[in-house]
Amino acid sequence: MGLNGNFGRNSGMAAMDDGELEKTLRRDLGRRIVRLRDKRGLSQVELAKELGIDRSRLGKWERGLHAPLLRQLAALARTLGVSLDELINGRPAGPEHGSGLGLVARDTLTDVVGALNGLLQAKKPDPGGSK
Repeated sequence: MGLNGNFGRNSGMAAMDDGELEKTLRRDLGRRIVRLRDKRGLSQVELAKELGIDRSRLGKWERGLHAPLLRQLAALARTLGVSLDELINGRPAGPEHGSGLGLVARDTLTDVVGALNGLLQAKKPDPGGSK
């Protein structure tokens, strides 16, 4: 199974080199971010503020120039009210949609991403300078 979970050696995407595939995946993700942001009635400025990022960074994600980090993807999915699977693959999560992730696996993934975010927050330097 490939990066987007729905293609393999026999598909047209398999013929793409890694650079082309990466570019296509970023472009598709950007289009989904725009669609979901619009669906929620959010401007780029509003969504960027909720995510704690610059609007220009969000714009680069939406244009497919850059891709969010894992922790940013998780925050983006939460803010837009979708699963990571839907954000990345464009379809809702669940066995009925072919993701193969059951409730336990999704809960575990959510817990892992939450724990990673907690660790990242704990590693941020103290703005007051105390140690």
